[in-house]
Amino acid sequence: DIQTNGVATCALRSDNKVWCFGSNFDHALGYPAEQIVSDPASMPPVDLATNLPIAQISVGVHVCARFDLGSGSADRDNIKCWGWGGRGQLGYGN
Repeated sequence: DIQTNGVATCALRSDNKVWCFGSNFDHALGYPAEQIVSDPASMPPVDLATNLPIAQISVGVHVCARFDLGSGSADRDNIKCWGWGGRGQLGYGN
């Protein structure tokens, strides 16, 4: 699965890792330094702090990964987002 917003691109690889490249402005790529990443192989996968399987990624103003918690799960912790959240869109209280 590959998603892009025209500036940042993220791919969900078959090894269940998310790799991003493009502009890391506002940390859209999930890396700590604001930089341009043209070779995603030179960077580690995005650290999502979990080994849960990823069902889907979405790239827009920010990037989100939806985890597969099994059928019937409505747990709000099954989504993790990163990138621009200047108005609290990421849901982390800042």
